[in-house]
Amino acid sequence: MIPSTVPTQLSGLTQVEEMLIAKALPIMHIYIKPGGQRGYSGHTINLPQNVSELAQSLPRYPKDLSIIIVRAKGKGNFVKNLSVRRQVVSDAIHWLTKNNPHYSDIELNYNALNSLPENDVPSEPLSIETDDTTTDDNKTPLPDFGPVASEEDIVYDSNTDSSSFLPVNDTHQQEIDFIRDNLSQGQINWPTLGNSPLNEYVTPYLATMAFPTLFPDGKGDPTNPAILKNATLKEKVKQLIKFAEKKRQ
Repeated sequence: MIPSTVPTQLSGLTQVEEMLIAKALPIMHIYIKPGGQRGYSGHTINLPQNVSELAQSLPRYPKDLSIIIVRAKGKGNFVKNLSVRRQVVSDAIHWLTKNNPHYSDIELNYNALNSLPENDVPSEPLSIETDDTTTDDNKTPLPDFGPVASEEDIVYDSNTDSSSFLPVNDTHQQEIDFIRDNLSQGQINWPTLGNSPLNEYVTPYLATMAFPTLFPDGKGDPTNPAILKNATLKEKVKQLIKFAEKKRQ
């Protein structure tokens, strides 16, 4: 259960570039402190796109990414991880289609590819400015308790942050007013999504489809049902963490 070495074509991708080439999109809270450090909170939910769309082409259009950027006014240090390089995205998809069996049926969407900037931030992701309040970089980071056991695999409980990026219909009037006041294009269309979250315990190769830069050819994927059949997902993830720690030494 050892992941393959990440090839040059998949190394150094920005967050947006990886989302453009991923077959499944994880939805989670990501907090970026003023110093650039990241923190994660709550459960992670994976929502599949329409299966026929998923099997046909990549990259995605930037407008189809479930990205909402919340930042303090005057803070521009978020740009680096939102940059997109057209050639890098093209090289990554070509490598995946040739070397990853779960991408072998993917066709290159040249219209989407040509719409990407050569090396810039796409205009499509929605950027929302907040007030001048920033996060204290000296605060203790959120504890990492690892993946939950299968019996605890629930979408929401009393200990989970109640806000999310999920495209729900019960939108607060304040959010509606904000969008109407700040966007000239009117209606915002969320990407086509499945009706139910993907279950990481029963969806084969979900990690490969969501994180192609971690499992470039599918090897070492903890959601592969053929490896370590008697081990739980939590145990598999722990082994991957130990492997990564040894590799860094």
